[in-house]
Amino acid sequence: MKVDLYKIVSYLSNHLPYKFKKSSIKKIRPNLKRGAKIGIYGHVDNIDQIGISGWFVDLSSETPPELTILINGIPVGKISIFFYRQDIAQLLERYYLSGFRVSWAELNIPEMLFDEQFWNVEVFYEKANKPLAGGKKIRTEIIEIVKKSCNKITYDLKIPQIDGLKGHIEYVELHDFKILKISGWIFHEKERIKSIKLLVDSPKLSIPVLYGLERLDVFEFQKIEHSIKSGFEVDLPLLREGLFLLKLELELSNEQKIIIDIGSLKFKSLYQSKWLNNINYPLINKIEEILPIFKDFQEDFSNKTLPEPVDIIIPVFNGYGYVTKLFDSIFKNTNPPYRLIVIDDASTDYRVVNFLKRLQEILKQSRHPEFILVRNDRNLGFVASVNKGFSLSQNHVVIMNTDTIVPPGWLYRLMKPIFDNPEEIASTTPFTNAGTICSFPEFLVDNELPKDFDPMEIDNIFARVDAESFIIELPTAVGFCMGINKYALQEVGYFNENLFGKGYGEENDWSMRAKIRGFKNILVPNLFVYHKHGGSFTSEEKQKLAQENLEKIKKLHPEYLNLVKDFINEDPPKAIRDLVFLRYTSHKVETTLLIDHNLGGGANLYSKNLIKEKMKEDKCILHYIEGTSGIWGKIITYYKDFKKEFYLENPEHLKTLLKDARLTEIILNNMVSYRNPIKVLEIILSLKDTNSDISLIIPIHDFYSVCPSYNLLNDKGVYCGVPDDIEVCKKCLRNNIYADKVEEISVWRSTWRNIFKSSDAIICFSNSSKEIIKKAYPEIEDEKFYILPHKLYIYLRKPKLNKPDKELNVAIIGNINYPKGAKIINDLLKVIEKKKLKINLVVVGTLVRAFLEKDFGNLKILGQYERKDLPDILEKENINLVLFPSIWPETFSYVVEECMEMELPIIAFDIGAPSERLRKYEKAKLVKVGDVEGIIKEILKFMQKT
Repeated sequence: MKVDLYKIVSYLSNHLPYKFKKSSIKKIRPNLKRGAKIGIYGHVDNIDQIGISGWFVDLSSETPPELTILINGIPVGKISIFFYRQDIAQLLERYYLSGFRVSWAELNIPEMLFDEQFWNVEVFYEKANKPLAGGKKIRTEIIEIVKKSCNKITYDLKIPQIDGLKGHIEYVELHDFKILKISGWIFHEKERIKSIKLLVDSPKLSIPVLYGLERLDVFEFQKIEHSIKSGFEVDLPLLREGLFLLKLELELSNEQKIIIDIGSLKFKSLYQSKWLNNINYPLINKIEEILPIFKDFQEDFSNKTLPEPVDIIIPVFNGYGYVTKLFDSIFKNTNPPYRLIVIDDASTDYRVVNFLKRLQEILKQSRHPEFILVRNDRNLGFVASVNKGFSLSQNHVVIMNTDTIVPPGWLYRLMKPIFDNPEEIASTTPFTNAGTICSFPEFLVDNELPKDFDPMEIDNIFARVDAESFIIELPTAVGFCMGINKYALQEVGYFNENLFGKGYGEENDWSMRAKIRGFKNILVPNLFVYHKHGGSFTSEEKQKLAQENLEKIKKLHPEYLNLVKDFINEDPPKAIRDLVFLRYTSHKVETTLLIDHNLGGGANLYSKNLIKEKMKEDKCILHYIEGTSGIWGKIITYYKDFKKEFYLENPEHLKTLLKDARLTEIILNNMVSYRNPIKVLEIILSLKDTNSDISLIIPIHDFYSVCPSYNLLNDKGVYCGVPDDIEVCKKCLRNNIYADKVEEISVWRSTWRNIFKSSDAIICFSNSSKEIIKKAYPEIEDEKFYILPHKLYIYLRKPKLNKPDKELNVAIIGNINYPKGAKIINDLLKVIEKKKLKINLVVVGTLVRAFLEKDFGNLKILGQYERKDLPDILEKENINLVLFPSIWPETFSYVVEECMEMELPIIAFDIGAPSERLRKYEKAKLVKVGDVEGIIKEILKFMQKT
């Protein structure tokens, strides 16, 4: 009887613990009120191709919460580790671990789920029998990306109790989909174990085991001295699919060695690529996975000799400028032994005819390389000319377009896969700038390389790819530079000149014929050959030929287009292509490392404009980003019109990426929300120490460099003024819910002091900011400071404001949280209500509602807005004046600048950069920080005047 396991599991998921899936079920909401003492709150903030993130609190529970992740109602993992979220702590008014991040790698996803059209992903709290709000359906595209990285293991592992040995394997866990972590305890009753190795059958590995971890729990149970330090851990890299047989080799204190079988495991990759032979090849752009496929050294391929001769077939039709450059590169850069077979397809350019004749005469005398020149009586076309070349060869061959230029050692790299696998590989194609599925830097594009890009230098970076560790199969070879196996040619036959005439499509047809016979057409990942693309045909001829011949291929090979589509969707060369681009551009041109968060606000606006300016200067920008919602960090490469994105789990790899880079400056823009800011600062110092010519520039967007409470709000929620006594800071940070991190302030200041000491420029956007930084770090030289207020980069017209009639409408512009004045708004509304004043507040932006004690009828919140729309919004809402209620010493305010440009009347607190600017603005009134009555007084004065 056939059993549909998925239906059974789906049925059970509907009838057992997780019965909430109907849309009517109530969810745990994120509407956390300020100062809440009881209740359950949470939200799933983000679900993407990397994982799931959000926050959760159960204020009614004394035990740490545990959440369950469900996909289509099926439990796939738990969340029990939480991190500090400053925004949630501010609402709770106390320190609380509420944030969570889970990568797909940490989950146990049943294989059957990958066959589904969509996943309904939810985070469920069993104690309340409710899911968190924010769960969502994800579609096939993301499921496929997750599947590309997902591997599964089954195992039967145990330590046999023999020869005085005792032990137990406690945990077997798959990490990052490709590393198996095995841990437990083992000891010998009579002898001390000196060392342990894990032995693997295939590939044969001997992996040192970390042994001697303290296990007092084992000692308490076993009562044997050798059990005290009996804990062990080992990481097993899973380099292939299939069965692994595992043994432990133990060396005892009496020099005896014992080898014991501990069992077996099966490893399976859920995503079965049609194009790759190595499951460890990276299918997502994660730096940690891409770096291992690049060698640490530059191998010299130019001095390699081929094991047997190769014939290079070059059909020529005119294109004098291309022909001379091609032959020049061939003679300089080709590995011997080789022979040139040149088919002159009735060229009409006398320069080409004479050049080839002279070349034949010269090479006839030198006898190296052997040169065969055949001139067609009439123009036969590319395909017939290639076939004529085939007929003159008994060797492996290369078809070469005239509009190519080859790098040193190219022929060895192109043909090595064929020499190594003559029964498997039919054809080889290198990377190029114009070769559709083999194109660089952009996939499927005929790339016009930037004028300062040198194809030979680009090839040097490609040459570092470890081409022997994997094979990327192609749906078709690309004929601009195509290595062909003589055995495949004998079996498959020549190109079809009757169907494909002058060219375009002949190699696609041949590749499919080879594939049908069991051969593979592969990419050569460690070779780049420049291709001008257009040396033989005009663009009009090319387009016409390509379209006509595609129709012929579709009839001959109906499966061809689906294969190409599958390859394009997977895009196996992406990881190599993109990392080569990062390494080459950062090595070739002046490069800026920009350290940043992605939380929005003025700091991100500044970095966005900075990137634009640097790109105008033709610089390469490496933009490293971390943020609260991200599972991993990101590094984005910008150069000209190109943009390449990577994930980066460990920022230490920045040093590896930048090892050979032409790094000229580091801009430390903002690090709020970084997981380990001290570590990143140490990396920056290391980079600076490596090269003293690197400029370190620090824009001051907030005061994270002074304190983890980057708004300088103390544990009472008011501006601290930067105390002279560091002990005051230590005491404050113990309970400071406004701090991004709970850090030892002495270590914090010491590290930042070193950063400022190494810096070349500290950019402040106001004198106020400089004074605060100087108070914390008085030793910083004044010469390092530059006062450079932001540019707006936008023109805002002056809106038409009506005089207040019976009511006054006050705008608060921006995204208003506690530091921006959320509590001030609440207190202001209470006073307005108490005094029965006809004053309405309009928030143009967002407001953290948790700071509102109730719903106020005279408060309107408009939500997110576009800066360019501000004048229209203010007119529509009939605004009379603007209130800027920020309670911290902001380093600059775009909102204040925009309001001044629009000539609006403004009331603000006398603190920070905004007050510094507003003192010179005749339409501004400044009030003591936190003085709500003072705000009311100024509003009433304004009403009386107008």
